[in-house]
Amino acid sequence: MPEYEYKFLFALVDTVVIETVVLILFVKRIYKKEMEDVSWERVIFSGIICSFATLPYLWFIAPIFLPTKALLYSIGEIGVFLLESVILYFLLRIKFTRAIVISLCCNLASFLLGIFII
Repeated sequence: MPEYEYKFLFALVDTVVIETVVLILFVKRIYKKEMEDVSWERVIFSGIICSFATLPYLWFIAPIFLPTKALLYSIGEIGVFLLESVILYFLLRIKFTRAIVISLCCNLASFLLGIFII
């Protein structure tokens, strides 16, 4: 398997872990009262689905249309953040504003930590 695909798999695991941990913190700690009916299973499932639904596109499809790193990181990450907001909105059945805040924090954490890890 080529090096790029290895990096992708590592990034996928990294992203799932980081974003799911941040998602759990938001649902079970920060928005605890408003989201007390959201099960652990749904939170973990949502964290996994968000990463699996967006990261392959960011790594393999977006570079075809966004040829520079600047475009990829700006437009690609914004697209991922928005799509994950919609996914969280539907899967967790929360207010869209909460989904936006959570998605932004999850993606910011995985992006910043990913820079240091990968």
